[in-house]
Amino acid sequence: MTAASEGEALVQSSAAPGVRPIESRSVADQVMLELRRSILCGALEPGREFSLRELAEMLRVSIIPVREALRSLENQGLVPSPRSTSASCSPSTGCAAASSRRSRSARAC
Repeated sequence: MTAASEGEALVQSSAAPGVRPIESRSVADQVMLELRRSILCGALEPGREFSLRELAEMLRVSIIPVREALRSLENQGLVPSPRSTSASCSPSTGCAAASSRRSRSARAC
């Protein structure tokens, strides 16, 4: 048994049933998930523009992970193609579509 497999066996044997291990996520992934949740729950107003700096300050992160997260959200259709210094919530594809789902998924917010 290698040292790595011994460590994995120790972690598996010490975990309680139903307890999941913590996933390590990049800051950009965490920012993307929070922005996505905020858009779908209506916390970010449809059509309102946010500067990268404003979003970074809201989330207490630097601008770089915000920029990366917005690219991912753009690919998902939740934000339109961002300008270099700002982004807005897409009212037709993201937030408007989310408003019909809001009542069903309000508990997820």
